[in-house]
Amino acid sequence: MADRDTKLPFPSGLGLTSRVVDKAFDKGLLVYPAAGGVDGAGDAVILAPPFVITEEEIDLLVRPLEETIQEVAQEIRGFGSEGS
Repeated sequence: MADRDTKLPFPSGLGLTSRVVDKAFDKGLLVYPAAGGVDGAGDAVILAPPFVITEEEIDLLVRPLEETIQEVAQEIRGFGSEGS
């Protein structure tokens, strides 16, 4: 969400979901685009680890996901609750 208080989504022209999916893939992590986020509006991705995932494997998943989100956040800086 561009603004968590109002639940205002980012503009669709930013292609936020695609950016996350592509950047995660470049890091070896498969995430799936979801149709809208909360209430069908906004951007979302789906993670689908196996039910038998270990803590070590969760770390292997979370680390590149966190990097991806941080990198995409840097790319879109300036959008959000600051008035955009």
